[in-house]
Amino acid sequence: MSKNPTPKEQLNSILEALAESLLEASDEQILEEATEAGEDIKKLESQVKNVLLRAAKAFRKQRLQEARAIYEKEACTTRKHHLLPTSFQEKLDLLTHIIEVQPQIKAVLTEQYREFKELAEEDVDSCLDELARLGVLDELHKKEKND
Repeated sequence: MSKNPTPKEQLNSILEALAESLLEASDEQILEEATEAGEDIKKLESQVKNVLLRAAKAFRKQRLQEARAIYEKEACTTRKHHLLPTSFQEKLDLLTHIIEVQPQIKAVLTEQYREFKELAEEDVDSCLDELARLGVLDELHKKEKND
């Protein structure tokens, strides 16, 4: 017994046959058929170009959106770290305390932030976020809890 193809399978067969015939046809044959069918070749060219440009743009945006989602997830994790203070002065005090307790960190941070002169709030946030991600804040919190 042979199985009757479903409408979807029939459509797929037709589309595959069309695609195959297009692949086998020369550019001249395709242009000739389109012209005979009354198609505006320049308009079709423009439409195909626009479709391809939109697809490329969507693909690039998808990668950007994926990267942005990863960044936001990571940034959100550090921003919500339970040990980070909310005010700028408290953050600056915490950073100063960390440097006093762990002087080896100062060597790394002062190279990046030039002896901590005129630190912007974003710089302090960035430092503390990185230290939180590295586990320094958790270690500091544990030490102070045990003292």
